[in-house]
Amino acid sequence: MPQWSPNGMRLAFVATREQTGKLRTHYVVDGMESEPYDHVYAGRFLNNGASFSFVGVKDKGISLIIDGKRLISFDEFL
Repeated sequence: MPQWSPNGMRLAFVATREQTGKLRTHYVVDGMESEPYDHVYAGRFLNNGASFSFVGVKDKGISLIIDGKRLISFDEFL
């Protein structure tokens, strides 16, 4: 489902494409694609739409991404 920012000025959605023989998922925010992940979860606009955050999972690692920057990563999760 597409997500509009609280102020209605920005749009985010999830897209999927095949990359090197593997299906990868990424968020598209304002037309810009995030880094591809195995799965993405919990995408949310923050600060009345000024920032966008989500959780990305790749190769059994999990990361919190805000505005395209990986802020924290864990090697694996249960």
